[in-house]
Amino acid sequence: MRALLIVLLLAAALLIALACGGDDQQQQETVSPPPSTQPQAERQQTEQTEQPQQQTAQTESADTQQADQTIAAQDKAQDKAQSEAQDEKKPAAAVQKLSIGGERPAALLLPANYDDSEPLPLVLMLHGYGSSAAQNDAWMGASQLVAEGGFGLILPDGTLDQDGNRFWNATDACCNFYRAGVDDAAYLAALVAEAQTYGGAGPVAAVGVSNGGFMAYRLACEGLPGLIAVVSVMGSSYNDPADCAAPAPVSVLQIHGDADAIVRYDGGLADGDGVRIADTPGATEVVWRWAERAGCNPDAREDLAPIDLDHSAAGAETTVQRIRQSCADGITVELWTMQGVGHFPAFQPYTIGAVILGWLAGVAGGGEGEPPAAAESGGLQSLTLGGDRPSTFLLPETRLLGPLPLVVLLHGFGMNAELIDRYFGLSQMAEDGLIALIMPDGTENPDGDRFWNATPECCKFEGQDVDDVGYLNGLVAEAREYAAFDRLYLVGYSNGGFMSYRMACENMPGLTALVSVAGSSYIDPADCPNPTPVSVLQIHGTADALVPYNDDPRGVPGAETLARRWAERAGCNFDAAEELEPIELDFSQSDPETTVRRVREGCADGATVELWTMQNIGHGPDFSRSAIAGRIIGWLLIESRAEARP
Repeated sequence: MRALLIVLLLAAALLIALACGGDDQQQQETVSPPPSTQPQAERQQTEQTEQPQQQTAQTESADTQQADQTIAAQDKAQDKAQSEAQDEKKPAAAVQKLSIGGERPAALLLPANYDDSEPLPLVLMLHGYGSSAAQNDAWMGASQLVAEGGFGLILPDGTLDQDGNRFWNATDACCNFYRAGVDDAAYLAALVAEAQTYGGAGPVAAVGVSNGGFMAYRLACEGLPGLIAVVSVMGSSYNDPADCAAPAPVSVLQIHGDADAIVRYDGGLADGDGVRIADTPGATEVVWRWAERAGCNPDAREDLAPIDLDHSAAGAETTVQRIRQSCADGITVELWTMQGVGHFPAFQPYTIGAVILGWLAGVAGGGEGEPPAAAESGGLQSLTLGGDRPSTFLLPETRLLGPLPLVVLLHGFGMNAELIDRYFGLSQMAEDGLIALIMPDGTENPDGDRFWNATPECCKFEGQDVDDVGYLNGLVAEAREYAAFDRLYLVGYSNGGFMSYRMACENMPGLTALVSVAGSSYIDPADCPNPTPVSVLQIHGTADALVPYNDDPRGVPGAETLARRWAERAGCNFDAAEELEPIELDFSQSDPETTVRRVREGCADGATVELWTMQNIGHGPDFSRSAIAGRIIGWLLIESRAEARP
């Protein structure tokens, strides 16, 4: 079990959970308003199509203003939705996926080559109200640790209620609002029993988010066979402790924000208007109840060093309280309180799932695991590349699992490296030790606007013949003198998206995948002859009036045209793309506004081509920095190559 702990803690900084639709959809907290639009620039675009270069200059110059407005809105927003994503260095074949549960199926993931001479630990992962197993795993990322972690993972779905929201019948308060006659305690116990027929009767842990946290405690109260630990994230339990009669002692970790307006930290369940709808115990009360049940000495509480879980909060916002002394059977009971954080924490990208699993591994190993050292930064070197045209290069000092991927981030017209990083937040990914990052600046034109010489349409409007292809290739070559990088990615916004496609057309050495946000490419596909197939993600708003979503009258290809072109170059057909669940990228919207289409089948070299279409969103989406960073890096590291998926 100590080996499991070590692997989980090492992997913590590499988890990515592609954040999907948030938990408790009926009770969403307030988010920031959408960024201002640019009506004058948009009118100019539609009226001046006969002057493509001049027009594009006018519209592209809005990049800086739109990004500034969006960043300002983001900086004021609090309790934004979950960060996301999942990282995996091992090939998919290391995990076997089974279906259990009969007519109400659930996924069971097992290490492909586990030693069946010893019982396999099981983790039961329970989503929140209105969420799903897939969405919750995309946030927590536990499936990405199964192969190396040496545990089995059960991913069940709750039942759909009359409003189409999945729920667990946990307590009277949450969240069987329509009083359906479903026995989730028996269902989940049967899943665990069936899973143990494959991996043996190893120790069981239940991890739940919000309504799933309520359900995890319900299972402990019901005496789920083999249960040794419960982790509840923003959940609670029975209001009357007598409803949890004589349970066996279990280790407990409660993670909760003291500004939670839904499952309130001090007790009570509220609706989206803040109206209290049910009584529930507060986070402290829940934890001390379980400490008392384990016979712990409350006077022996330890206050450990604060930790940093929420990316949007300054500093280490989470206090850690632990009771272990005199607890029965080596039980550990902990409360992690996120100061000033609401119901939807912006968890440190890629860490929360492995932090929880690392805590569980420590409990299973006799309480030797510490709180999430993996959430702390390993240090970051800020270097300068490029000689007379300098560029910032961020290189993590700690690279736990071998070579890093290298990402080159390209800003839009009129922007700079600092501004695009404030918009996307990728430097945080480097600080967390997940990527190395090059942040170059384009060349200033006579008007003082920085640009990339990408295509005739965008954006060397003053005729400056700059060799940006050679410049970017040179930066990557120089970066490789500092460290070995196993993959190379490009991420570009607007003019930077144009430049990303230009680099792919020029067969940039080592390029694996690119992400273009509101960008485009050559009008004539013949200007991009015989490129090496790469994975492509195009993110684009249908209401973009600056770089239009549909094919532009000037001939600039729209988002779908780009996706089809790159699919064809990889030997696959985008018309055969599968439709995935919608996701939420723009937090000015109340529901997931982004449709996802993906094609992998038949693509050369494991390439993936995806189109994320933001419905009714313009050129400057209201991204949450932690969320968009996780989306982008998660897609690059996990989704962009078919062979990287379980």
